[in-house]
Amino acid sequence: GLDDARQAAWVPGRGTVALASKKLFWRFLSTLADQGGRATKEELAAKVWDAHDYHPLRDDKRMQVAVHKLRALIENDVDRPERLVTTDEGYGFGGGEPVRRLRVS
Repeated sequence: GLDDARQAAWVPGRGTVALASKKLFWRFLSTLADQGGRATKEELAAKVWDAHDYHPLRDDKRMQVAVHKLRALIENDVDRPERLVTTDEGYGFGGGEPVRRLRVS
C-alpha cells in the first residue's frame, strides 16, 4: 500500500519503507498507482522526470537504474521481482494483492 501523507510504502514481509527523502521513488510508485497499476515508459518519463519528450537513449537507462534501486527497497529478491515488474510497454505492479492508497482528506 501507499501512504500519501507519510510518502511511504507498506510492503508485506518488509514493513514500511519511507520514501519521503526519496522523491523520485515516491513519484514512480505514485504514478503507477495513478495509472491503474501499469504505466508506459512515456508516461513514467513525463510524470516522474518531467520529460516532455520520451527518448529511449536518454530515458531508458535512468529508468532502469531507478527501478533497480527501487526494487532493492521493496522486493524480496531483486533478480526475481514480484512487486515491481517489467511490462511490454513499461512497468507495473505485480499480480499479487492490489495496491491500496491511504489518503487523508
